[in-house]
Amino acid sequence: MKHPVKVFKFGGASLRDADSVKNVASILQRYKSDRLLIVVSAMGKTTDALEKVVAAHAGKTGEAYKLLEGVKKAHYDICDQLFDKNDEVYAAVNDTFVGNRVDTGRGTHDNYDYMYDQIVSVGELVSSKIVQAF
Repeated sequence: MKHPVKVFKFGGASLRDADSVKNVASILQRYKSDRLLIVVSAMGKTTDALEKVVAAHAGKTGEAYKLLEGVKKAHYDICDQLFDKNDEVYAAVNDTFVGNRVDTGRGTHDNYDYMYDQIVSVGELVSSKIVQAF
């Protein structure tokens, strides 16, 4: 193979907070001249939290919006520790939540699996936006 690619996979525990994101960046910095493929999981316990959002939304408990706001706040708190307030990453994170129809104000989808996939997958997407921006 002429140009090997190094693959790094960072799980949720390795992305649980701002210091963890900084640590991931320092690891990757050592390989800046190499071709890299970087795979990231959702940050910390985001997947679990988003699964609770799905369950609350599907069950119409009235808690989905509050739970989702908690997930968003956790990500914005990490951004606050890593970026200036005017950084583009804030819009990217917001657009990811909005663009993937993570809108608990709408009615539930008839297909639970579809709704689950649309909401829970946002964890990885948001995590990748934050790690890439940092």
